Amino acid sequence: AAAAAAAAVAATLAQPPVKAAGKAELLAQREAALRREPADLLGEQLSRNWSFLGDEAQGALSRSLVVIVGLGASGSQAAALLGRCGVGCLRLVDPADVTADSLAHHAVATAADVGRGRAEVSREALRETVPALAAEVCRARLCASNAPSLLRGADLVLLCIRDPAAAAAGLAYCDGKGVRAFAVLGDAAADGVASATHQCLTYLHDVSFAPDARRLIRHLRTELRRGGRSSPPTPQPLLDQLVVTSVSPSVAAWPRRRGL
Repeated sequence: AAAAAAAAVAATLAQPPVKAAGKAELLAQREAALRREPADLLGEQLSRNWSFLGDEAQGALSRSLVVIVGLGASGSQAAALLGRCGVGCLRLVDPADVTADSLAHHAVATAADVGRGRAEVSREALRETVPALAAEVCRARLCASNAPSLLRGADLVLLCIRDPAAAAAGLAYCDGKGVRAFAVLGDAAADGVASATHQCLTYLHDVSFAPDARRLIRHLRTELRRGGRSSPPTPQPLLDQLVVTSVSPSVAAWPRRRGL
């Protein structure tokens, strides 16, 4: 375990500096794509969204940048859904390639994609479906040193990764910048999970008994101390960080009792 951790740290330190495109640049790419596609295509694709959300909210979505870190099972599904619902810009962050076993859970990868980058595969599929989407790929492993570049300009960050140190680095950066972020915990984040279909948006405090949640809390405290903060500022204290997890039905009711 120690050797694996050392190898992961070495791989992170060996990465070249990452320079992600700014939000303004991505929005400019979206405007250019809109001029190339049929005028009514996007309107037809988003007609149900517009009727449900209204012009103002749908317009805000089209000007939003969402950063998705990790394009595995959760991240690839999130990218596909967000692109289809009208989010204007996506930044897809993942250093890994599609493997044979990942075909079982990646949202859009096929056998022909084995060996290609998971983020690149997701972007290519989205371009076929939503030509107006501005999607950027960053083949990098998130850490404290590159978080300012990978997460800059984001309106929302989804941390769909199992590495608690990387997730903590992302959460700490977003907390300092006032950016809303959610970490997706593994199935072990709740006791007695019977099915992955039980998904819950809950407080980190409510699943703090689980091993992966405790690891995230420990790394998050380390990141906050490194940044000179003992805890995140109110109104979202450390244990009130929202996370997405697979939970049993009894645990899923807790946020409702707390008014979430």
